[in-house]
Amino acid sequence: MTEHIGPLYSPTQVARMLDPEGEIGITAASVKSEIRSGRLKAIKFAGKLCIHEKDLRERLSCHDAVADQGSSQSGPAPAKKNTGTSNGEKTDASAAVAQASLAAKKLLKSSSPSSSPPDTSGPSAPVVPMRS
Repeated sequence: MTEHIGPLYSPTQVARMLDPEGEIGITAASVKSEIRSGRLKAIKFAGKLCIHEKDLRERLSCHDAVADQGSSQSGPAPAKKNTGTSNGEKTDASAAVAQASLAAKKLLKSSSPSSSPPDTSGPSAPVVPMRS
């Protein structure tokens, strides 16, 4: 019997799942950076970069384990580093990552195992050969 493969997501879809409002700043480039660094597994299928749902879940659970280890240390808590956003507001980077992780978990829990990502390729354009 064939095992269910599960959904595959593009870097853009993963970024939208993790940061649907665009408040944190997670982009497709951010996701690709995670892939290049080896922190997120991806495959190339038909020339497209695809992230399997189980690999995304694994990456998020790995982040949770690292966050849990950091919170169990004794002694004073490290100073929080605030980063500026383009509109001048200050955001706590670790809170932003935690918020994205929580949002992704909610989205992944609510996704149906038989769902497939929507077709975002759009209509195909004709190929016009260049003159030489």
